[in-house]
Amino acid sequence: MELNRKKDVVSVILSYPPMNSTNKERHKNWVRDVLKINDKVRRDTEMFSTGKTRVSSETIKTIELLLKHSIDDIEAYVPPMIIQKMCDQTMAIIRPDEKLRNLAVNSATRQILEEIENPEVQRIRVLGRDGIRVISAVKDLPQIQQRFDIVIQGERKEVEKVDLIQEWIKHALISKFDEGERIVGDLGLAQLQILLLRGCKLLMELPPEVGELHNLKVLGFEGTDIIRLPVEVGKLTNLTSLKMSFYGDNDDRWKDDQYYSSRIIPQNVVRNLLQLEKLIIDVSPDDKRWNSNVKDVVEEVCQLNRLNTLQIYLPEVLLLNDLWKNASASASANISGMHFRFTVGSHMKRIISRVPLDVAAKFGEQERYLKYVNGECFPIEIEKILGEATALFLDRHSTAISLSEFGIGTMKNLRCCVLAECDEIQAIVDTSVNRYLSLESLEYLNVYYMKNLKSMWKGKFQWGSLSCLKVLALYTCPQLTTIFTSNMIFSLRNLEELVVEDCPKIESLKVIFDHNYAKATLNFPKLKKMSLHYLPRLVSISDGLIFPPKLEWMSFYNCPSLKTLYPEEVQSKDLRTITGEAKWWEELKWNDSKRFGPPNLDSIFVPIYWDKDLTTQLAKINVQHQAKMQEKKPSQQPVGPSDSLKAPGVEDRTRSKQKQVA
Repeated sequence: MELNRKKDVVSVILSYPPMNSTNKERHKNWVRDVLKINDKVRRDTEMFSTGKTRVSSETIKTIELLLKHSIDDIEAYVPPMIIQKMCDQTMAIIRPDEKLRNLAVNSATRQILEEIENPEVQRIRVLGRDGIRVISAVKDLPQIQQRFDIVIQGERKEVEKVDLIQEWIKHALISKFDEGERIVGDLGLAQLQILLLRGCKLLMELPPEVGELHNLKVLGFEGTDIIRLPVEVGKLTNLTSLKMSFYGDNDDRWKDDQYYSSRIIPQNVVRNLLQLEKLIIDVSPDDKRWNSNVKDVVEEVCQLNRLNTLQIYLPEVLLLNDLWKNASASASANISGMHFRFTVGSHMKRIISRVPLDVAAKFGEQERYLKYVNGECFPIEIEKILGEATALFLDRHSTAISLSEFGIGTMKNLRCCVLAECDEIQAIVDTSVNRYLSLESLEYLNVYYMKNLKSMWKGKFQWGSLSCLKVLALYTCPQLTTIFTSNMIFSLRNLEELVVEDCPKIESLKVIFDHNYAKATLNFPKLKKMSLHYLPRLVSISDGLIFPPKLEWMSFYNCPSLKTLYPEEVQSKDLRTITGEAKWWEELKWNDSKRFGPPNLDSIFVPIYWDKDLTTQLAKINVQHQAKMQEKKPSQQPVGPSDSLKAPGVEDRTRSKQKQVA
């Protein structure tokens, strides 16, 4: 398998054989399948008196399906030496097709261009199959020519030296043979400073020889299945960045394996890396070894006085206290000034997450985040970290009734908040618990599967709270009845996107006015996108009281009670896309308005089909929408409510007639 590595502040492409297997149950099933098919072939053979093996077409199909299993299914039951011999014998004759080779070259080229953005990169080395093609692809690129005088391919086998140099000359990479010899002689690892092995899924062992790379400053093996860190890494005293991913689970099948030790990170390795500025440790929450190892790692981390970035999983809240206390006591690692990513709480790795990938990615981009999983009560350690955090992911908390119970007044820096499956939460903010100004820096609020959430805000609203909020997304909140209050809506002047989905008790986005506010027409001055899906009781958006002047996108789906809209709600001159079921749009009526006549928006309506995945359809429509917005020019007349052009497919149904006035 071809894997991308970076070498000598360099991009390296090496061949790395599969090391081991990970899915025990799948292997057992595969073996059972093999035994069954063997028995079937035997029975097919016995049916023929000639004694010659003849296999039915049904059996052949079964065999073909069986052969589609990956190599890791086989290697759990085949001795490694046999596999190595098979690889040695077949690698020379198996050649990937041209399309696959081009994909590999393109991937390597993109990775090289990404890595040379690092100003410390001084040389590029490419090793492995099709290395010449990679070099030919990058050597004339402006980014390469600006940074490097020469780019050469090197091979690992000395016996290929002459042929290799001749290849360089053939491709005009060098002009003289002795020039090539000098380059080959300079291909050692002694000066290697950056080694990145990202995304190498089959990499399970980091060789101990890595400890001899004394000039190494950056070591990364994110996205790998490394079993443990070699103790020799402790010799890399010049490391400034260490990013690690480890494989592990609750299975004890490895306990007798000498290599698969009880410690993921050997003792005193982290302590020795005194130059570390960035430390990323990604482990499986299912790995029992980490639970017994993490306390020592936390203690050693606290001795790193240059550390400014830390990512770590802490199974217990008390470990967070240890991290904070030890760092303060040692006057070394300073959490207050650190970029941190803490996941706290005992939990099992989930196959399917309630939170979409794009939201998880946005959360992961934050400088200082806390993910608190399966928590109970409100530990002071969590409150202290929230005082520093820019992002909070509260996942499956069992007792919280509102976010205010976590000392919401201290969350001055919080910009991103994700709440998921916190079954007892009834309001996001409850001022009877905490009367401080709340969430004044928050920009993204995403709520998922909150079965008892009834309202966003409970109690008196503090002016200035939520004033930076850009995105509000509410998914699957079966008890939610109220989203906005009058005093709250005036504070949401920066809201750009509103999503309400699968909240069956929502009847309107209409503001509930309290006695301090007179009923008035309101708007969200920066709102661009509004999506309302699976709201069976929704009868009105706002009764004409809310009309965002910059609205670009309106999406409706499965809102059967929404039979009328107000012209005021769609008066934005920037409105480019309205989505919904075709039948719903055809039957939609416009309420009477004293200020506006009934609009004709057929030209910007895009139908959604019930027999296709909603998310996929909306993603495609959104791409088209973005294209429309990019095409918009100041000199052009906007395509808005006054435009009478009709979209194909809609024109035939409406036949140029305007929607009826209710």
